[in-house]
Amino acid sequence: MTQTALIPHGAHLALADTNHGPLFWLSPSAQLSGPKPIRGGVPIIGPWFADLTGQTPGHGWARVSTWELAADGTEARIEHDDWELAVALNVRPDGIKLAYCATNHATSPRRVQLAFHPYFLVDDVRNITVAGLDGTQLYDRAAEVFEEQVGPLTVSGEFDRIIATDRTQVTIQDPGLGRSISIEASGTDAFVVWNPGETLGTSMPEVGEQWPRFVCVEPALLGAGLQGELLTPGERRCITMEVTVAALP
Repeated sequence: MTQTALIPHGAHLALADTNHGPLFWLSPSAQLSGPKPIRGGVPIIGPWFADLTGQTPGHGWARVSTWELAADGTEARIEHDDWELAVALNVRPDGIKLAYCATNHATSPRRVQLAFHPYFLVDDVRNITVAGLDGTQLYDRAAEVFEEQVGPLTVSGEFDRIIATDRTQVTIQDPGLGRSISIEASGTDAFVVWNPGETLGTSMPEVGEQWPRFVCVEPALLGAGLQGELLTPGERRCITMEVTVAALP
């Protein structure tokens, strides 16, 4: 790939160069034409997140489907199972903005979950902090416990936290690469922070020894009780993610 653009498999954004270096980590073994999910870049998640609503495949069918793409690669859409999904990309020298919308074309109300799953490139995930979540309640999916976040968030071991919050901005501080990554969201009700850690990461063929090189900070619409947002027939719901990279002082 030579430019920042969506690709048909999953409406996936695999590459984004900025004036402060590459924005995303991408697995060296990623198959951009499918059929498997792409590890790295920005997967598009929906109409459900992970296995929270008990549906399969995990993270929904959007990221493993073939989307219709505009000629310039900045817009994608797909219709499946009476859902219409659409993604739009805007590129800037210091980052990107993505918009993601779902419309319910069924004749009855249905629940939807939408998320971006960006793999942000970092020098070492063990040495970064994520600011903006102080005082929030985090749900540790692995341990199935809730805990309060005090101060900037740090990542260690297998890390999978859901933060249900109306906050709209978090910032990754990465001293190793000398930069900060600001993630500003709209239409969302949660952030998810994930890294597999050494044990799980090295067991994943598409990650291996590169597990320290990324952190996923994911704006998401998960709904009350993490069971999705109810859309009436014809109703449309959108989320956005605006990412800005800057040098650390």
